Amino acid sequence: MPVVLAHAGIAQYELAIQLAQRHEQVSLEISGQPAQHIRQALDALGAERLLFGSDWPFWNQRHALRAVRDAADGDVAVEEAIFSANAARLLQLDRQYMAIKRMIPFL
Repeated sequence: MPVVLAHAGIAQYELAIQLAQRHEQVSLEISGQPAQHIRQALDALGAERLLFGSDWPFWNQRHALRAVRDAADGDVAVEEAIFSANAARLLQLDRQYMAIKRMIPFL
């Protein structure tokens, strides 16, 4: 059964990463995390285990988007995985996601 840790553990992000390393079914939702923490999670788990979250309305979505883009360091495949593809896979929306992606190429 998939498990998603909200906010990637907030201040306990290192423990959340360690937990996800030990348990393949654990993914991290990364809202509220700065780019350097997201980068640590990327290095430890790969992009496929991270899910975008903005924590809106508590945080401006611009900050969450920038944190992921900075952590991805220009890797569009990493951005796509975090921003949309991972959630589509987790929610079993792969077919719908691909159809929408063809219509809206920036996803």
